[in-house]
Amino acid sequence: MTRSQKKGIYVSKLFKRKYLDIHATGKFILTHKRDSQITEDMIGMDIFVYNGQGYQVVHILEQMVGYKLGSFVFTTKMGNSIHNTKKNKKKYKNKK
Repeated sequence: MTRSQKKGIYVSKLFKRKYLDIHATGKFILTHKRDSQITEDMIGMDIFVYNGQGYQVVHILEQMVGYKLGSFVFTTKMGNSIHNTKKNKKKYKNKK
């Protein structure tokens, strides 16, 4: 469900203060706030978002405004279970 337009975009107060201070200096931001939405002020910034194991870089583009930071950082690895099945192991063995 989307957020009501009358409420506006949600950005954590601590995160907003951090990126406004750092935006002027040109440094990068480390954050755990995956639920904060991207605003126009963030365009062109590099934000390191925590995914549970480490930080991944998110370069903010104009098309990302309104989305949440967490939607660009995956927390799980994809495809591990597909490659470990017996059927696929036989396929790869026969090809070699």
